[in-house]
Order: sequence, then C-alpha cells, then structure tokens
Amino acid sequence: MAKKSKVKSMVLGSGAASTRTHPLSSPLQSLGFDPTRPLEQRHIKGVKEGASEYTLDDGTSLLVRPAVIDVKRAKSQWNEQGEPIYVVQAAVVVTVKHAPKNLLRKRR
Repeated sequence: MAKKSKVKSMVLGSGAASTRTHPLSSPLQSLGFDPTRPLEQRHIKGVKEGASEYTLDDGTSLLVRPAVIDVKRAKSQWNEQGEPIYVVQAAVVVTVKHAPKNLLRKRR
C-alpha cells in the first residue's frame, strides 16, 4: 500500500491552493491533472508582457519577467472551476536595471 502524505498543491488556472491526502506516487492528484493523457499544442497569437521591479538591500534594481517558451492544453481535462488546464514551459528573464557603482566591475 502506498504511503499517504498531506501536500499543498496549486491547480493551474484555479488561483486556489488545496490540501489533499494522496499516495506519494500519484502525480494526478498532486498536479491537479493527468499528465499521461494527451496534450494539444497551442500557438501564441499575441503577447502583452510585463515586468516586476525589485530593489535589493544593496541598492541594485532588477527587472524580472516571464518568457513563455511553449503552451499546451490538456485534452478533456478541466480544473475545479471548469476552466481548461494549460501546461506552460517558461523561463525567467532577469535584467539589472541599476547597480551601485561599488558593485560594478572595474573596466580595464
């Protein structure tokens, strides 16, 4: 019998986390969908990008934004609100907006 564990999981698109008890070997419940079922490729038609700006305690300002690489929709699967489930492959792009002079490398 599989070991039971309480985990906190986020179902994509639901905006709500839930605590569930399930076997540790069951990705279906921890992911919120069945990853072994077919996925349908989606193509991005438009982009409205936004960045978040973070100021660090050393005076550095960073711009952080997501960059979506690939999007697929889980066929015949929906979240608890009835919305389609999407699987997104993304990267995080970090740009230094400002760095204090004492942190910059001296030019040769």
